[in-house]
Amino acid sequence: MAADQERRKSTTRSDVAKLAGVAPTTVSAILNGRAAELKIAEATVERVRDAVRELRYLPNAAARALRRQGSRTLGLMWSRGYRETITAAATHAHDLGYFTVLMNSTGDPRDAVMAVRDAGIAGLMCPTGGDHQAFGEELQAAGIPVVWMDPYFTEDQGLPGPLIAIDLRVGARALADHLVERGCRTLVALAGPEAALPDRPTSPAAAGPRYQPLIERFGDGFSALHADGWSAGAGRAAVERLLAGGKLPDALFAANDRLATGAMSACLRAGLKVPGDIAIAGFGDDDVSECLTPALTTVAWPLAEFAERSVQLLVRAVDDADHEAERHVLRTELVIREST
Repeated sequence: MAADQERRKSTTRSDVAKLAGVAPTTVSAILNGRAAELKIAEATVERVRDAVRELRYLPNAAARALRRQGSRTLGLMWSRGYRETITAAATHAHDLGYFTVLMNSTGDPRDAVMAVRDAGIAGLMCPTGGDHQAFGEELQAAGIPVVWMDPYFTEDQGLPGPLIAIDLRVGARALADHLVERGCRTLVALAGPEAALPDRPTSPAAAGPRYQPLIERFGDGFSALHADGWSAGAGRAAVERLLAGGKLPDALFAANDRLATGAMSACLRAGLKVPGDIAIAGFGDDDVSECLTPALTTVAWPLAEFAERSVQLLVRAVDDADHEAERHVLRTELVIREST
């Protein structure tokens, strides 16, 4: 057992009280939300909270609630933009007899254990990277089951515990080959704001995984275009600006299917033939993709399966702490339709 997990298991209310310089009853009152009722000074409350964070203290009652027998709730830390992931995770958890709570990092990863105590969750599905990862690492150190989720996988970062990931490059590489085989020599990649795509990428490594194979395949024929948002309207406006400048690439790749829908609208409104004058492809394989005219070629991103497998891994970790950590990498897949 890791030293920090051992410390968490051996930490008592008295240890917290000693570190904070208060009585154990004061610790209990604060953790039970009675500080205001008992008129406990804010400075005292903060000392107790700091001690709880430092010691990663989890009260016995809360610890019991986090075991499978006492808690049927799984935490999911995820962006609201990934509706499909959130819905699939909640649905599959329900099928297995669990509830799902959407959580956010607090900014201070030391608050993670207290956040879990308040939510009463048995374990957490957590994205890799940034504040989310720091939150998850704090829970792991406290002995709480965590499953890592990486939808932009390029390599295993070596995080301990179960991992589910998606390799975006597989489908993007198949798309690049498909477009070149169709005779395309120039390609514009359309992305939204804050995308992992520089205006002028100096190398494939400078861009995110969904763009890297396209940069490798098209070389100097690759260029980037950024929309003001990730919606169809933003995609249409960006491509209208592109066409107004007299630039017509052989192909356009949109970083999601909504942007691709807007791009197709702009091209058709301009009297262009798709794919006769320009081939258009998207990413994600949204429901709308096959309903467009022409139907949209896209790279399927298996977010629903990704979420379901995450739930399965977490339930196993909650059920059996000694279960060997599993690591799975799903693949994106090219779906060829009429637009290319």
